[in-house]
Amino acid sequence: GAISNRVSVQGALDFNDITLVETQIEDGAFSGTATGGEESAAMTASMTGTFSGLLTGAEGTEAVGSILIEPEDTSVASSEIGVFVVE
Repeated sequence: GAISNRVSVQGALDFNDITLVETQIEDGAFSGTATGGEESAAMTASMTGTFSGLLTGAEGTEAVGSILIEPEDTSVASSEIGVFVVE
């Protein structure tokens, strides 16, 4: 999957999509690696991270989760923390 249409809080910067690397679901839970997320115009440092979540809903067809993305370049002092819902 992917997280797309990403903009900064101020709305001034666009960011590349975050790709959620395919993973296994076990007992309704999942976790894996996330890549991407760089600022589109500046092409700043590569970003990697992790995500995790649970299947929800009466038939297990929805999901909720969290994601943490950090730059691979340790001189960049930013990171992203977020939540996602899939219906």
